[in-house]
Amino acid sequence: MLSTISVAVYLDSPEAIMYGGPREANGTAIAGRVVVTGKNAAQMASLIVTLRGQRARRFHTQQSAASATRVQASLVADGQNNSEHVAVSDRAHAWRFVLRIPGDMAETVYTRSSFVAYEVVAEARAIGAFAAVQSRAVPVAIKRTPPADSAWAAAAGAAVEENAAWRSQLELTLTTPSRIMHDTQTVGVSCVVRPLAKGLRLGRVAVQLSERITHNGAWHAQPYTTTRVVAEEVDPEPDTGGL
Repeated sequence: MLSTISVAVYLDSPEAIMYGGPREANGTAIAGRVVVTGKNAAQMASLIVTLRGQRARRFHTQQSAASATRVQASLVADGQNNSEHVAVSDRAHAWRFVLRIPGDMAETVYTRSSFVAYEVVAEARAIGAFAAVQSRAVPVAIKRTPPADSAWAAAAGAAVEENAAWRSQLELTLTTPSRIMHDTQTVGVSCVVRPLAKGLRLGRVAVQLSERITHNGAWHAQPYTTTRVVAEEVDPEPDTGGL
């Protein structure tokens, strides 16, 4: 007899935060529940939840750089429940799951040419000779941040100041309040130009934010770095009154 079921995945949070580097971030978990709806929702032959890297889409230029590492939990095996199970209604049943992320798993990131992204996939099969596997996938973001009161947090939160000189005639100082940038956050940059010689005139000031990515994956035998300008602020006629 053909059994029709539907599967839904509900995450407790759309993102998982790893605190610390690869050696100290073990234990971060992605938790949620899988809801199976159908006439025979309570009689499952198997129910598996997997965290995996998202695949590249057809006809898109971006390549997936996510590792092949998978984290899996078997909620039902051979008709036996391995996880907490509750009846939501007469036709819907829910199973809780927890997936532990290894500390060295790469964070979610998107660039113009490649991306690292993840999804949680639930695959369910009801009991029955002709029962097909039904699946559902939902995206999840994996992020990494320094632990509070750590040396990393102190260094990352400290202001950045860089100095450079040009032909012993100009000295340039760039400062920004932090090394950490959050999504959609503006970056405040202060630019100070000091003349080291008389009679100079400043004709144009430009500040660029560049993205530098080092690729080291299966597609290339040797690591290589790509750089592009993400944002630029230009003042074509700075009001200096002469230097």
